[in-house]
Amino acid sequence: MKQSFKKLSTIFNVLLLVQLAFCAAALFFIHDDTLPKAIVVRNNSDILSAQQYISTHGILVLVFLLSAVGVAYLIDSQRKAQGAILQGLMEKAEHYRQTSIIRLALIEAANILAVIVAIKENNLIYLGFVAVGLVLFLRFRPSMKRFAKGYELSATEAEALKTE
Repeated sequence: MKQSFKKLSTIFNVLLLVQLAFCAAALFFIHDDTLPKAIVVRNNSDILSAQQYISTHGILVLVFLLSAVGVAYLIDSQRKAQGAILQGLMEKAEHYRQTSIIRLALIEAANILAVIVAIKENNLIYLGFVAVGLVLFLRFRPSMKRFAKGYELSATEAEALKTE
């Protein structure tokens, strides 16, 4: 059982390192000497009468990141409920492992997309989206404690988890 959680931890660490490597590459490739491409959105309201510059790719990245986080959270909640009714510790642990990989992959995909757009648009602002994504990625870090709490393990299952 502990071996399974070690593998899951290794997967998490590799995915985190990949994201950090992409961020480092983006910092290397992005030069501030050119302005990013932008479209002009005109606002006819009295509150904001000035023109605002919003990149279409930036909006898509933000929407994708927020969607990925929302979907990851919903999948996590749904699969926790499904996993809590499973019989046997090994089945629950495998279910948790699959759930963790799915939610981490969703967040990582959004972060990698933000890095790619940052390089394409030549704009460091998108790395701010990546920073938010990395914080959320770290929030979904798999652990035995979260497994026991999320899957509502009985006292005997929790004890068996610690000893195996």
